[in-house]
Amino acid sequence: MMIGALPVRRHAGAEVYLPGTPMIAVRAMLEERVANRVYYTRIMRTPFRVEDAAMSEVWRLFAAIEVPQDVRERVDQAGRLLANAGWRAKWVTPDRTHLTLRFYGNVERERLDALQQALREAIERESTFTLQAAGAGVFPNPRRPRVLWIGLGGHELQFLNRLQTGIDRASVDLGFPAEERAFHPHLTVARIKPEDLSTITWVERRLAELSAFPPLPVPVDRVTLFRSELRRTGPIYTPLDEFPLNGVGR
Repeated sequence: MMIGALPVRRHAGAEVYLPGTPMIAVRAMLEERVANRVYYTRIMRTPFRVEDAAMSEVWRLFAAIEVPQDVRERVDQAGRLLANAGWRAKWVTPDRTHLTLRFYGNVERERLDALQQALREAIERESTFTLQAAGAGVFPNPRRPRVLWIGLGGHELQFLNRLQTGIDRASVDLGFPAEERAFHPHLTVARIKPEDLSTITWVERRLAELSAFPPLPVPVDRVTLFRSELRRTGPIYTPLDEFPLNGVGR
């Protein structure tokens, strides 16, 4: 058979150039094949990598209510009280304190516009209300605490529950999974690692001390969609959009 302009026969699956074939021609053919293989590999792979990167670009998102500065200071106060009592935990940075209404996790950027529109429609029909930051507790229980929190409640708590239900319903309609856990409004103070459990003593007494703090008002007039970027120094929360509560009456 002929490959290019060179006479070749196959033996045991290999190409054997016939006697008399100039070596310079064989070398040129081999170099051309190598160049072609590299070229075809590049033109096949590069578009795939670009497209794959565009399709896989995701942002870690959550919808939340921001809280006033005095409530953030309360979170800091609670953490310092417990740290002084010998508790070891991963304390939340007060400036990052918020009430999460819906955590989306990694979301493809091309879904962002639709999510913003759905949130806007679900939130704008609701009216403003006020919560109370009061009380304290742990998840899952005082015997093996994993999360320490300050509670959120008050006589207008029902309006928060309605707001969160509307957001969850709008999210499900967009294809996001429904929340499996019941909504329990709280502000996280600390997360406790298993290796630090031995330092978490007198849990119920410490919770009673935190619960003795006077309630603080938390006005709610908007919901913010955040992007979360995980860094070694802690997460960075970037607000992407705000959705005012514009409803009139209840």
